[in-house]
Amino acid sequence: MGIYPPAISAYRGEGAVIEFSVFEGSGGMPSWKFEIFRVNQDNSMVPLQTIEGQGAKYNQTYFNGRDKFFGDYYPSGRYIFSITATDLNGKETAEKRFLLLKPSPEEEKKAAVSAKTSSGKELKQPPVSSKNTSKQPLKQTSSKTASPKKSKAAVKKTSDSQDDIQSEDTPSGQVVYKIYFSQGKYEITPNSKKKLETIASTMDNYPDSKIEITGYAYKKEANAAAAAKKRADTVRKELINKYGIDPKNIKQKTSVSPTLKTIAEVKLIQE
Repeated sequence: MGIYPPAISAYRGEGAVIEFSVFEGSGGMPSWKFEIFRVNQDNSMVPLQTIEGQGAKYNQTYFNGRDKFFGDYYPSGRYIFSITATDLNGKETAEKRFLLLKPSPEEEKKAAVSAKTSSGKELKQPPVSSKNTSKQPLKQTSSKTASPKKSKAAVKKTSDSQDDIQSEDTPSGQVVYKIYFSQGKYEITPNSKKKLETIASTMDNYPDSKIEITGYAYKKEANAAAAAKKRADTVRKELINKYGIDPKNIKQKTSVSPTLKTIAEVKLIQE
């Protein structure tokens, strides 16, 4: 199980890719449960989402820090992502990872005001409260998860995903996936096929969402409108034939661009 990056700011449109794998071992076909929890200040946990299944499973989904992908923002703080697999003999294997949701701009302002107030009080009273020391591990954890070393290693692993962006007309926390094609062909590149796998997995976790595909073509291409439609059609067929996405859940459109743009863009939407 893995999470990248381990700290995000949902209010700034950031998100994290969540991956987990379940394998069938000597104990037979496993059943599995994927869960998301919010960790309260007293370390109690609030369940947010549960997905269950059977058999071998590879899942790569996108978490944007919002309820059911399009809903309200989750509060800042620590979140636990857990995967538990149980084989036919009752043997249980579990893994969990932490993710930090950074404070919203409003929370940052409140924290700044609170820090100024507390600093004034500390001039009169030494900071020996046990409450203060209990908060220190949380600060240390968040700084470690954002360390430059981890970021560099992860960038190499997900270099192609750096092109995925949040466009100006896209709600905060929602990603537009750029799908590239082999030069001079309508074949989706291997890295872009991985993006479609992420989209399909995310769709499984948020069944009320739909997929919107926009096929692009450069205006100086021969038969530009047809080329844009061909790119959108290629992505649509891949999602339907390989990942079993219901055609009713896919919207498709095209655009001829005045700049060199020979890609397709895919995003989740809610109607």
